Amino acid sequence: MSDFSSGNIDICHQYNLADHGLRLKIKVKPFMGHQTILVIGDNFRHQLGKFQRVDYADPLSEHMTLADIMDEAIEEFETSDWPSKGNLLEWVVRIHGVAILNQDQEPDFRDTHKEGWVRLDDKGNICEIVSRTIPEGFFDYIECSINSWKLKSGAKAYVFDRYDDFPASDGFAGSAQKAAIDFEGMRDLVQHHAACRWDSAAEVRGSMVWKPFSYFWEKYPNQNCSGDPYSDVIKEWQEQTGVEAILCQARKGAFYPDERMPEFEREIWNFFWNDHAHHSIDLLLLSKIEYIRRFDIHKFLKYNLIIKNSVLIEERNQKELFDSLPNESLLTLVYVYS
Repeated sequence: MSDFSSGNIDICHQYNLADHGLRLKIKVKPFMGHQTILVIGDNFRHQLGKFQRVDYADPLSEHMTLADIMDEAIEEFETSDWPSKGNLLEWVVRIHGVAILNQDQEPDFRDTHKEGWVRLDDKGNICEIVSRTIPEGFFDYIECSINSWKLKSGAKAYVFDRYDDFPASDGFAGSAQKAAIDFEGMRDLVQHHAACRWDSAAEVRGSMVWKPFSYFWEKYPNQNCSGDPYSDVIKEWQEQTGVEAILCQARKGAFYPDERMPEFEREIWNFFWNDHAHHSIDLLLLSKIEYIRRFDIHKFLKYNLIIKNSVLIEERNQKELFDSLPNESLLTLVYVYS
């Protein structure tokens, strides 16, 4: 997985306001929106605390660290020609978001000084500037579980929201021990829908075959997938009788999910029946067996990151990863806002 290099877990970013000679550290969110995290090990909420941004974290979190930013703040102030920057104290409070703390005053970690402080001595001079941060923080808060684990009969597991956990009641859960998860049953669901999709396409196309999108795209070397060349290629590809038959079936609204489908199965259904992109339709040129073999549960467990025992790890082959875990390992799919 490339999140380590793509910037999705950066904590902050150096933003250069060159017009004013100002270089300051500001918080940004390279990956804004939602993402799903696979947490391996007990107490997923505690594990995730190490990666939560200060703004939303428990003010007394054990993962909070103190950083002396006195020299950095002074250098920024002295080298900046930012208009109306005021004095150093005003600058530090405004730019670094820290609150004033008097000489003999204890910081209020729960509220006023949650993000840090600038301490004044008995003469009103700055003697300390401290920032509180969670160095590896990259998400804001937990929203809920992604209930994709199909459970074995009688297994106990949980679903959860931002604050509470609840026993799973419909055969699927977001947090379960490996031994409780019916991986084979999940694969059977994937293979069932893959087979149904192939059969449906075979029914409307009969013996018709077509040339894949790549055949037409080769006519336009060194082109991006946008603009007129792409539109021309798509048009040529779509006008083939076999492709047209499959797309026509989709336009007629032939496919509707069963409203009783669990979340995981609905995800599979949408993948096979609502994806009409050229790369998906061209896969239907494969034999039925080859087509089914193309898909496994890893395509539908849509986690972006893996945290194992409070350590962010790179994704390995999913089957190898799961096979390597003890049966008592707790696997939790967490939907977070970043």
